[in-house]
Amino acid sequence: MAIAKISLLDIDSIRKLLMISKHNLLSLADKLTADDLQHLADYLEKLNQPQINLLVKFLLSNNSSIINNSDVMADITRSGDINTAIKFWETPKNITSFFNGILKVLAGAISWHLFLDRYGISFTISLIVIPLLVLVFLLAILFYQLRKYFKPQNTQVNS
Repeated sequence: MAIAKISLLDIDSIRKLLMISKHNLLSLADKLTADDLQHLADYLEKLNQPQINLLVKFLLSNNSSIINNSDVMADITRSGDINTAIKFWETPKNITSFFNGILKVLAGAISWHLFLDRYGISFTISLIVIPLLVLVFLLAILFYQLRKYFKPQNTQVNS
């Protein structure tokens, strides 16, 4: 069955897929459709062998459905450090990993797009914008109180 799926691809795609070890290629072919294999071949042409190995390991470790998300696959394969991008994607979603992800984005290890694909725009906004609004509100209260405290006293001198 796996070889039949691979045989449906064009020769250039098959050449790209042959950069994957035989055992891993057959395992991927069992998990993926012919279209998915075609997409995978397109991603592989931009990668070197160690990056290909990391991507294949990622896909074989119960992440084969991610191949259908072209945005995530493109962001992972375009990442400067594929290993970091894959580890980021595999990390469980929680507050700690969220802020760790922001640090990775600021360091340039992963893209904002991959970060937003992972956590979603609404979750990201709620964890960044809402605390900023609270901070602005607290600063406004502080400045109001300081203004009242340092307000000059009106003293009139009677002549």
